Amino acid sequence: MTALMVPAFNSMRGGTDFTSMVFNLSSFLDQARAYAMGNNTYVYVGFEETNVSTMSSSVQTAATATVGGRIGVSAIASNDGTSQLAPASGTLVFSQLGKLQHFDNIHIAGPSFISGTSSAMTRPSGGVVNLYNITNGVPLFNYPLAGVSVLTPGLPGTPQFNFYNQCIQFDPQGVPRMVAVTSGTATTSMVQYIEIDLQQSHGNTVPTAEPPQEAAIQIDGMTGVNRIYRQ
Repeated sequence: MTALMVPAFNSMRGGTDFTSMVFNLSSFLDQARAYAMGNNTYVYVGFEETNVSTMSSSVQTAATATVGGRIGVSAIASNDGTSQLAPASGTLVFSQLGKLQHFDNIHIAGPSFISGTSSAMTRPSGGVVNLYNITNGVPLFNYPLAGVSVLTPGLPGTPQFNFYNQCIQFDPQGVPRMVAVTSGTATTSMVQYIEIDLQQSHGNTVPTAEPPQEAAIQIDGMTGVNRIYRQ
């Protein structure tokens, strides 16, 4: 099973169909969790929304409150079984898991996101921490993996995507944690649920009201199992 995991990461494809993108993102999280458990290591999954209008550029432009529309997703795994994103020795101890995945015409909504009234979107609301698009200081990691920047200078090369605080760690037991950078140090925290709220968008315009197509991927903070709520 372990030998099949990296090819599985590579075989995923981005797209523009909202339903397919939501299920592909859920599958990506499942694969990252399975890799962490199968290899007794730590896996970090980063999400970054960018301005889809810059998709032809070598370096993507981070989304703002008004423009976005492209979500990049990438996963890295610890080579030595430790959770340190950037050891004091400066040695790069992470490997890229597959290629960067990107999805267009989709937006990561903020923590104030309110779902529709459809019963299909009814889900646990207590103890939920939302993963949303936020750029804060130094990136946790980048793609291509040019070095982890929290403590270690990047290796030569220009990253196409930078991944900041919208990052999830899976430990060797498959338990997820939210990752954040505080004063240049990466910290993790366990929460009851991690939720990724997604809305369909068009071009680089971020929705200002609830669109017909929206979904929530909710990850159980104890088991790491995720569930899709979709209307």
